[in-house]
Amino acid sequence: MMYNINLKDLFNRIKPIIAIITIVLLIATIIVLSVLLAKSEQKSVQTATNVEETTETTTFYEEPDFELLFNTDDDAKVFFHDFSLGEVWIPLLKDVPLSPYKDENYKMVNGLKHYYEDDELKSIAGIDVSIHQGDINWEKVKAAGIDFAMIRVGYTGYQTGESYIDSNFKKNIEGALNAGLDVGAYFFSQAINVEEAIREAELMLDAIKDYKITYPVVYDWEVIYDDEARTDGMSVNMLTNATIAFCETVKSAGYTPMVYANRKQAYLKLDLSRLKDYDFWLAEYNPTTSYTYNYQIWQYSSTGRIDGIKGDVDLNISFIDYGERYRKAHGEAN
Repeated sequence: MMYNINLKDLFNRIKPIIAIITIVLLIATIIVLSVLLAKSEQKSVQTATNVEETTETTTFYEEPDFELLFNTDDDAKVFFHDFSLGEVWIPLLKDVPLSPYKDENYKMVNGLKHYYEDDELKSIAGIDVSIHQGDINWEKVKAAGIDFAMIRVGYTGYQTGESYIDSNFKKNIEGALNAGLDVGAYFFSQAINVEEAIREAELMLDAIKDYKITYPVVYDWEVIYDDEARTDGMSVNMLTNATIAFCETVKSAGYTPMVYANRKQAYLKLDLSRLKDYDFWLAEYNPTTSYTYNYQIWQYSSTGRIDGIKGDVDLNISFIDYGERYRKAHGEAN
């Protein structure tokens, strides 16, 4: 049986269906565009918030997708586990001093980590603070067993590149000194070149010049992970150059320079062979460290609790009594 197909009649029959499909697609497109616009506006609001609050809360502390495992089976390599690649390794730097510390020598006493050798205490307990700790009762902090404090002097915005003095810097440094703590200082850097690193150092030196600084003056450059930053893509060579420029500026002013970094940044973003003459402040939040090379201060917790401070505070252990070293060098009695 043969049928004659009238194309015009067929088109008229399916025309309503085409119209419905067109309307559905149009509505779907509007919905998708609305969602994307809402997300874009939300991000704009987030990046417009106070730069001082976002600067430290978006940094590298949690070391996303990265876990280090030191393998002593091969003394020429440092092995670590990357969540994308599995076990990987980097060559051991023969000219960089290795960590001398033994895991079994750490002990927790009253919530603070200490290091002993032959039952003799070989460490000093400390904290580091900024405006994020709010108002601090430094007398209570001292009574809780804290002997040194690293004070944030200032910071640079990771989007604007503008540098600022920490709003609580003066209050914190004077409170710590008046309570009898030894004091060091650090600057949260987002320098992208040598000139900016020197500018940050000079800003810091001007702020601390009237205070007794017995602990190191620290370069704290950090990777920003959860937002776009002007430091994205910073090369190893330029970051190392900026670090040296900051440290040499600090050193020329008579202070002890120090570099702060976590394991991932130290291994993969810094040329440690060029930085081996500077003291090192390690950030690693584990019961013991797996960092291969030597360090003088270890920041072992970002969620510590100390009497006199409301909320979390970073806890540190120093393997050098910088305060005693300073007093000996300046002929002061302990």
